[in-house]
Amino acid sequence: MQLFKYEPRNGLNFGDELGPYIVNILLQRFRLKISEEKSHKRLFSVGSVIHLTGTDDVVWGSGINGKVPLPIHNISRNYRAIRGPLSRKILSQNSIYCPRIYGDPAILLPSIYVPKRRTHTEGKILVVPNYNDFELVKIDMLRYENVPNIMLQHPFLPPLFMIDLIANAKAVITSSLHAKIIADCYKIPNAVLGGEGYSEHSFKYMDYVQGVGYEQLEFFGDIASGIKHIENPLTIKSEITANLLDSFPKDLFDAN
Repeated sequence: MQLFKYEPRNGLNFGDELGPYIVNILLQRFRLKISEEKSHKRLFSVGSVIHLTGTDDVVWGSGINGKVPLPIHNISRNYRAIRGPLSRKILSQNSIYCPRIYGDPAILLPSIYVPKRRTHTEGKILVVPNYNDFELVKIDMLRYENVPNIMLQHPFLPPLFMIDLIANAKAVITSSLHAKIIADCYKIPNAVLGGEGYSEHSFKYMDYVQGVGYEQLEFFGDIASGIKHIENPLTIKSEITANLLDSFPKDLFDAN
């Protein structure tokens, strides 16, 4: 069994690193180890990566990207959980069974990791773009270069360090889905950048939001609008995280 993670060509993106980290922690918790006999299979967890799966791969919490064509005849036929109902609907429309178990596995982070104190983000509004939006947001940040309580952070960081930065911030403005998820999980107010000019499709954000029981998410075109509309984090119900955890594919691994 291989633990899949997407690797951007130009750096280490914290969101893409979360999947293997979370799965390995759960393997320790459940006293399991990776099975050498099933090395041809891959487990897909965190990320909008279903389009990268093969028919023999297993999905636990991944979602559909929304901006990339989905090779429907070549993707996984084995789903234990999925990020949200929008992804599930597309699979169902194509006669692919997926249980109604929702949630990006990153929503389990508060039960896995206690953030460390990082004083340089305390009391600050932390701006975290998706890596494809960094240059766009960097230009927008020029108007705040003399504002001490607003801080821009590139997403190419180790995942636990990024969690620390977000969890210590006063608020988060982001076009990164996983910065939004982490802010929600650790109860940090936030706002999401998106729309014209931004790289990511709204599909994956809405898929996550609906997967944790909400209907709508507002997107803002610039940092100033985001700051004006910072909202309380989404509350993720315990039954959603419990169902996701219960669906973890223990059968794919060996007893340790």
